[in-house]
Amino acid sequence: MKVLLEERKYTAQDFERLPEGPPYYQLIVEGPPDVVVGILSPSTAYYDLIVKKEVYERAGVNEYWLLDPNSKTFEIYKNTEEGFKLSSQARENGKVLSEILSLEVDLKDIYEGGMQRCN
Repeated sequence: MKVLLEERKYTAQDFERLPEGPPYYQLIVEGPPDVVVGILSPSTAYYDLIVKKEVYERAGVNEYWLLDPNSKTFEIYKNTEEGFKLSSQARENGKVLSEILSLEVDLKDIYEGGMQRCN
């Protein structure tokens, strides 16, 4: 799926969560998703950390998650009036919290699918 965030600016995310609403059967969705997840690799890190981050920030994406499998880090940036601010981070066996999804992610379980919703 491609997401149209700005005129003539499409992005393809590793994962996105779209706002509540009707099912999305189209290939192109207009407007920002609630959450975008980027999985860094040596070949895409600069683009994900700089270029895409700026586009997502301007477009109004609520949270931008960056997972780096090489360093085993997970960062969550929350979009504020001042732009993206780091709201949660963990390394190796720590936990991160998504405010928008009310979701806590434990890095030691991430590859085993051990995510739980917070109350």
